[in-house]
This record gives sequence, C-alpha cells and structure tokens, in this order.
Amino acid sequence: MLKFKIFLVLLVALIYYVATYCVLSPGMCRYYVDYYILYDRSFSITEEHKFLYEVPYESIAYFQKYEMKNTKNIKVLGATAEDENGLWSNGNTVIISFLLPQVYTNIELDFDVSGYINKNNRQVDVQIYHDDRQIGDWHFVYGRKKIKTKLQIAKKYLQEGSPINLIFKINGIASPQSLGYGSETKKFGLIFNALKILPYD
Repeated sequence: MLKFKIFLVLLVALIYYVATYCVLSPGMCRYYVDYYILYDRSFSITEEHKFLYEVPYESIAYFQKYEMKNTKNIKVLGATAEDENGLWSNGNTVIISFLLPQVYTNIELDFDVSGYINKNNRQVDVQIYHDDRQIGDWHFVYGRKKIKTKLQIAKKYLQEGSPINLIFKINGIASPQSLGYGSETKKFGLIFNALKILPYD
C-alpha cells in the first residue's frame, strides 16, 4: 500500500512538472510531442540549430527563378525530393534559408508551391514565419482555385550578409498510406517547386 501511495505521489509530481513545462515553454513541449510521439516533425532541434548555423555557400540572385529541387543556392530542411517534381515537405515543419547578394530594398518572394490536397485530404493550412515574425498565411482547399503564394519582407527586417530563414508550419499533413493511396508512410503537406526573389517598393 505504501509503495502504491509513493507511486501516485510521483505520478502526480510528474504530471505537474510536464504541465508546468508546457505552460512555460509551449514551443518546446509541442516539439517533443511532434518529434517523439506523433512523428509529425522530421528533424530534431539539434538538426535545426546546425542547419541555421551554416550559412548558404552562394547567394541567390534577384529576378532569377530557382527550381527548388536542383539548386544549391537555397537550403531546405524538412523536405525531400520524392519524385521528379519539386521538394515534398516531410512533416509539419519546413525551414528554407538563402542569402541575398545585397539588401537595398523590400523584397517579394514568389513561391511556386502547392498543398497536398485531394478528395481524402481536403485542406492544408500553412503559417509562414521570417525568424519569429509571421509574414504569411496560406490555405490550400481541395476544389478551389490556386491561391497566391507570394510573401513580402520589408527592408528594415533584412540584414546585409545574414541569411533569410523562413519557417513553414503546416497543418493538414497526411501520408498516402493513411489516405488509401499506397504504402508510403511519410506525411506530406506541401510541394515546393520554385522560388523567385523580386524587389518591390
């Protein structure tokens, strides 16, 4: 009986600790659940820090269209080349990083991107962040026309010589297997095809 009481006390203490931790650090709590329990996130915090620490080797040019699958100018974490098209997100988070040759104006990011939507996965929602500041909100809905997927960043948020890090947080990811479309168990949400950087006033 004493051992059972001790077990209950320890269990309550553990639950209290976890609840307090999640209240104080909701982002980290969400990460642990997504990565270790739900397997909705395809990379660890350690991999993310390493990715953000490494600056892209070559800068990206204005006005040039870059195919996401075939360029070394744009770094991508959380997406892979699953077929002959673009890069498929593998999980609920994707990070894209690139370096501008110079910062002299506001910029517009013109993405060629689509959601993994079909009759069995009818909506994919995406929140896009530049570092910690949200700059976009996309909603891909099955049966509706293609949405605009352009993002804008003001010059005051850009720093010469520092990479631009974009974080895509995706809701509505699903594996083809779970939808009855084969045996693939990876959870897709977006396909990134191309990116063009344009200055805008």
